[in-house]
Amino acid sequence: MVENALFKRATGYRYDEVTKEAARELDEESGEYKTVMTETKRVTKVNAELAALEK
Repeated sequence: MVENALFKRATGYRYDEVTKEAARELDEESGEYKTVMTETKRVTKVNAELAALEK
């Protein structure tokens, strides 16, 4: 676990942070409401060392 963290820090990494919210949609075939998860926000996070190298 520590080796993985050290490797990621040394090589740099980025990831997407996704926020989802429940929304109700009407199903036209059955006429019933169903709950679906919709993506409301996506943010790309970059570690500080990688961000400094990209500038």
